[in-house]
Amino acid sequence: MNPTKQTLEAFAKLTEGKQHELWTKAAKRVKLVEIVPISDPRLEPLKPILKRIKAKEHECYLNALACVLQQKDIEYVEGYIEVNGVPIDHAWNCWNGLYFDLTEEKLGTPTSFPHRQVMKLPGTEAFVFAMSSSRTGPYLFEWLDRN
Repeated sequence: MNPTKQTLEAFAKLTEGKQHELWTKAAKRVKLVEIVPISDPRLEPLKPILKRIKAKEHECYLNALACVLQQKDIEYVEGYIEVNGVPIDHAWNCWNGLYFDLTEEKLGTPTSFPHRQVMKLPGTEAFVFAMSSSRTGPYLFEWLDRN
């Protein structure tokens, strides 16, 4: 069962026009990704960078953007985290194929909640979205509209 996909499909059925198209695109692109803890030895090269970032509660978009601004090969990811089966908009990062969530790690939240990716951007592209929109996120529906 994929509660996020079901929710996105339900939103698509409830909307028309452009909103219907965007929710449908999101539902088609959603995929489960595994989050690794920051303590994973494969993330060792990032540890000095991640320690410098002061993650803030309820600021996942800012926290994920801060990661890509620290190192250009970190990717910015948006999608949903399922908390007790309820999809919540969320952002996290990917580096060398390893997904990590600084927001959850820094705040002591378990990373066992399912993370469902819809969008993944190179750090430079996330920076362009931030500069052009004057906000730290979300960028998901703007990205879906272009892709």
